[in-house]
Amino acid sequence: MEDKIVIGKILKAQGIKGELKVLPITNDISRFKKLKKIYIGDSSQYEVSNARIDTANAYIKLVGFEDRNAVEQFKDKYILVDRQDAVKLPEGSYFVIDLIDSKVIVDDTIIGTLTDVYDYTGGADTYVVKLNDGKVMMFPALKVVLENVDVENKKIYLNKDRLAEVAVYED
Repeated sequence: MEDKIVIGKILKAQGIKGELKVLPITNDISRFKKLKKIYIGDSSQYEVSNARIDTANAYIKLVGFEDRNAVEQFKDKYILVDRQDAVKLPEGSYFVIDLIDSKVIVDDTIIGTLTDVYDYTGGADTYVVKLNDGKVMMFPALKVVLENVDVENKKIYLNKDRLAEVAVYED
């Protein structure tokens, strides 16, 4: 398992005092107010001096970055935290990073590999699977479709009949 978890994407510098506007990639936006340290992209660790949230975004101020010019370099980069600092997930929930590259299985046959998860606000996540024949299949991550998600062994078992009702295929 990865040792870091993505929690947001930096949209832009906010204001003139070096604050960053962040699009949260988490179910718990309030977690930003508790941040002490973060990683940005593939870069080093940074200390958070202040964080605030509104209804849709988080705003982070880093120690040692006092003006807009100093933080412009972070635009469009992802914010990560150490796995041990990640929020605790409720039963039946998983970090996307832990699902990626899982084998997707229907009737004891591996049909492909999970390559991405799309999160559409207000609806079920959409799982993207690269099939063994090279085509792409997408389906909503509904309990009636997902028979078993084995994160430890990176296997996702699907209900064949329910999958047939909701799957969409691309060439």
